[in-house]
Amino acid sequence: MGVDAAILPSSSLGLLQWEPAAAESNRHVQFVDSFSSSMLKTSKIKVDDKLLELISADSLRVNRFGLYVTVAAIVFILILCTTSLWFIDDESRKLEASAQTAVNQSIARQFEERTLALAHSLDAPAKRFYQTEDCEVFAVVFALHPALREVVLAQPDGSVRAACRGHLYSEMTPRAVGTSIADQRATQDAIAFSIMSEHPVFSEPYVRQHRMTTYADLVIPISTGESVIASLSLTRLLRDLVGEANLHTAYRLDILVDGSSFPPSLYAPIPEGSVSVETQLSPLPYNVSFITTNTAPKTLLVDSTPAKTIIVLALGLLFTLTLLLRYQIRQMRSETELRARVAIQKTFNDSITDGLLVVGLTSRVLFSNTAFDKLFGYKEESPVGLSVREAIGISVDVVDPQRFHEGKVVELEYTARRRDGTEFDCHISVTPLKPIQGRTKSMGWLVAVRDVTEQRRARLALATEHERTVMMIESMNAAVSVVHLEENNNELLYANALYCKYWGQSVEGHVRIRDLFNQASAVGHTAEIHDKKNGRWLSVTRSVLPWPGKGASEMLAVTDITDRKEVENLMQVQAKAAESASHLITMGEMASSLAHELNQPLAAVQNYASATLTMMQKGRTSEDRVAEALTKIINQTQRAAYIIRRIRSFAKAKGGEANITTVTVDKIVAATMELALIQAKRFGMKIKVCVLCPGHELVCDAVMIEQVLLNLLKNAMEASQETDSETVEFTVTATDTQTIFEVADHGCGMPVEPDKVFTPFFTTKVTGMGIGLNICRSVVESHRGRIVISENAGGGTIFRVLLPNSTFAPAETAQQSGDSGTATDSNSQ
Repeated sequence: MGVDAAILPSSSLGLLQWEPAAAESNRHVQFVDSFSSSMLKTSKIKVDDKLLELISADSLRVNRFGLYVTVAAIVFILILCTTSLWFIDDESRKLEASAQTAVNQSIARQFEERTLALAHSLDAPAKRFYQTEDCEVFAVVFALHPALREVVLAQPDGSVRAACRGHLYSEMTPRAVGTSIADQRATQDAIAFSIMSEHPVFSEPYVRQHRMTTYADLVIPISTGESVIASLSLTRLLRDLVGEANLHTAYRLDILVDGSSFPPSLYAPIPEGSVSVETQLSPLPYNVSFITTNTAPKTLLVDSTPAKTIIVLALGLLFTLTLLLRYQIRQMRSETELRARVAIQKTFNDSITDGLLVVGLTSRVLFSNTAFDKLFGYKEESPVGLSVREAIGISVDVVDPQRFHEGKVVELEYTARRRDGTEFDCHISVTPLKPIQGRTKSMGWLVAVRDVTEQRRARLALATEHERTVMMIESMNAAVSVVHLEENNNELLYANALYCKYWGQSVEGHVRIRDLFNQASAVGHTAEIHDKKNGRWLSVTRSVLPWPGKGASEMLAVTDITDRKEVENLMQVQAKAAESASHLITMGEMASSLAHELNQPLAAVQNYASATLTMMQKGRTSEDRVAEALTKIINQTQRAAYIIRRIRSFAKAKGGEANITTVTVDKIVAATMELALIQAKRFGMKIKVCVLCPGHELVCDAVMIEQVLLNLLKNAMEASQETDSETVEFTVTATDTQTIFEVADHGCGMPVEPDKVFTPFFTTKVTGMGIGLNICRSVVESHRGRIVISENAGGGTIFRVLLPNSTFAPAETAQQSGDSGTATDSNSQ
């Protein structure tokens, strides 16, 4: 524990935790008070009443009432300000809407007066125009009403009979004489309604030739069915009325037909939230109206004096309350930080596993943490106020006190005594407290006590274990060495006695063995190498391990296996001799059957020769009959020669290189059955052959596979002798990757575990040698295949030989398997 980290927290907490003990000893109280006063007077640390309250209190609830009141006042002012501004805005909207309504009504009233005046002034001229078709009758009307654009006389079929145009400039294209107005729906509807009512009627607004000017027609009916149509520019008339009303430029006027702006593409949509007032345009149809909209941006906060006053007052109050809130938050944070610091200091002192003591200059204990009380067995009483000798049984005086004032840390090992009298080993570290500013002498010491009993036990156990490990490695029958790998300097880190005996303390032996290991074919971490220098066989185990203080290192364990290799070679020689013996035994067993097989062709030859000789003696021969007899004799001798050749090939299959060829399963089965049937006759058995893949080819040594299949068929027939079964099933199937030869019998079954029958020299037969199935498995594995044994559902055993179709072992492996594959002695199932 550092000196700086332990001075202030330990001293402060020590003083506070000493207070309960002060009630028991006035002498201790006076001592601690004098110590505390001297520290406070000579240092810049200020301990106020609030800090003492926080340190001494178990839990302190921060008073947040003032904070809540301040926040509530801010929220209330915001709500009040928002409500007031909304009320002022609402009243302003109402006043503006009232003003716009008055203006709209004035415009509508003037519009109605002017349109009715126009209709009245056109009544008489229209009748004269119907009679004379003279446009001069409208001269006064055009002069008094600038919005009037043209007057036409329309016949009942909709054609224009006469047309007059105003003298002022008009943007509209006039209706020419002879043209038709039948396609103008608004005008046609007005004509029909005026004829039906026999009164002048205004049409709905419309536009001509896709222009943006809006027009309306005044239709005056004539008794003959014809009509006088006066075209009125609503755009010009409303513009004149707006100018006379002195509407502000921020107001916008739109004509509405069925509630929609007309024409639709003339103006942009009315902004949402704008103050708009709609008014009916009479005497136009009931669905025609106009609307005025105030499009000027709102200037409520700038133009409204009450709003300005409310905003200024609200900002002032918010600023004042914000400052108050900030002060309260900082005060609450300060209190929380003080509580957190005290809690952290208490947690540190309680969580430290070492016992801590703060000792004054008089060797009296001023503070002890929880770990010290537990370590020495202080439960109800406290060591505060006791001397160091009484507290832990050791005095600081045993060490030169002058060393403490020099700022040095003193450490020592000691046997301490607990309150119950038990002793334990401890490590004591005495650190002088920093002197208060302005002084050179320390105000006391911080004593850290640690129980090292378990550490000493562990250290002793570790040393004992190390000795055992070294003794075990030294007594191993292997040369063990460890070399550093990371810097490629081949530094020898460790070597046992056996390594030193062979190669001394040099790293050259390790390097040479490593090079031989890298050249060998390792299986995992182990390889067998031949040291040609001394002619010895060595088993080397290599592993990489982290060496303390060095990093990655390489360990080699070298065992001399020369004697074992010699024994293995001797066993291989004996195994080959056993294979030869087994082969000879099998040939002997086949001798009687072979004699029977050869007897048939030899007897036939004798019969054919005797018959021919008899016929020749009697003079009954002819060239054809002699040729026929000689042909039969030749066939029988060829048959006998073939049987002898097959036996010789079987006998000579021992040794030599494997003859790997591509062969069909039909050929393998036929060759196997020629010899198997000889055994079947001897045992009185039948072999049921089923080839499900005729013509299928595989790459193998055909003679070796035939020996395996013959051995399995012979074992199956021998196992069937103990039961009533007389049939052995021989089945051949194939897939895309492998060929399966299956031999199934209904014999006595497998008396032991399947894997045990492949053990060399294991047999349950009286005359067997126990190497037949072991040889079979070696041959199959040399072909990268395997033998699977399973129980037959109807009783007995099933042997399956699984061979890959087109892969084979390397030549060396095949040769070794071929050398051991000639024995045919079979194991018991």
